[in-house]
Amino acid sequence: GALVGLGLPVARLKRVLATLPLDDWSLRSRKVERHALVGRKVDVRVGGRQPHRGWKQIERIVKAGDLEPAVRERALGIFRRLIEAEAEVHGLPAERTHLHEAGGTDAIIDVVGACYGLRSLGIERLVVSRLTTGFGTVRCEHGNYPVPGPATLNLLEIGRAHV
Repeated sequence: GALVGLGLPVARLKRVLATLPLDDWSLRSRKVERHALVGRKVDVRVGGRQPHRGWKQIERIVKAGDLEPAVRERALGIFRRLIEAEAEVHGLPAERTHLHEAGGTDAIIDVVGACYGLRSLGIERLVVSRLTTGFGTVRCEHGNYPVPGPATLNLLEIGRAHV
């Protein structure tokens, strides 16, 4: 939404994402107002239950898209880090690890779309404030998990090393 608000044309974003071999998804862009501030929201809508995907499946999907090499490599790098974080907390090799929610069509559209938008707008560096991670528990595929989840904590530690 922020990238569309900065000038990324939704039609161009849809065309690029449509080159990925993914079915039954759509984008909806709309203006939103919250507390007298206006912004752009882009929703990814998918049909049906989303499959769990491992590295090879995600890599195949991303590589099949008509993407600039820099966009493809950035998206694959993000998914590689997600897979490695999940593999570490589950004690499995990366090639035997799969992503539940983060392997769904909507997540692939989100990641590839963000990478495309950043590249298209010439954004090379992002600076973010401290992340709010939440607390409590959440029910997921593996049962009740703490918030933030173990893989999320792993990614935050990796990110801290890159600051």
